[in-house]
Amino acid sequence: MLMTFLFQCCIISLVITSALATGTIARVKRCPTRAERSKMHPHPKCKSPEVYHCLIDDEDKFVETCNEFIQLPPGNYPRYTSFSERVYYDPCPHLRYQPWPIKSYEITECEVVKSLCTGIGQVQCSGGSITNDATCSCDYKNGYVMTGPDKCCSPAGNDDCFCKYHSCQSDLQELDSDYNCVDKCNPGYYRPLGRNSCEDIQNSSAA
Repeated sequence: MLMTFLFQCCIISLVITSALATGTIARVKRCPTRAERSKMHPHPKCKSPEVYHCLIDDEDKFVETCNEFIQLPPGNYPRYTSFSERVYYDPCPHLRYQPWPIKSYEITECEVVKSLCTGIGQVQCSGGSITNDATCSCDYKNGYVMTGPDKCCSPAGNDDCFCKYHSCQSDLQELDSDYNCVDKCNPGYYRPLGRNSCEDIQNSSAA
């Protein structure tokens, strides 16, 4: 009887010490992916998968912690503060975005990387936001036009955003912002980026 009691105590002790106590943290080199987290049933370190978090802390290090989850609005990702031992959230950094709401235990950082507009002939049209991707257009100033039928700004991977080189029939012509070949401006005039009319260079420099 005594041996059985001691054995049971040892088992309980092992279970308790193998699980992270609520609010305590452990440094890790990497956090599990969302797919890896979904397979953690039951989680070996916390009482349930909805309590286990692997987050970036105040020192920008990966940490594991057992905490109650919070609901994150779109455009945000979870963080951990060791000062108050709690989970909070921050807006996505410049190069990522989060288009949908999510629970804090599901991710470590904003899930989607923004388009970089580094394809052939691409230039950035807008930098996007914490909930939307950056958009790209074609560098018409250097002779690139969109392969799609319409002029638009779209994420880099969209079919409409692929660019190709297009040369005008005459050296006296250039592409305007609508990807049409037009006569170059007279000496002393130029077309500002995004505009199709020629403007006086002196007036522009004075402004």
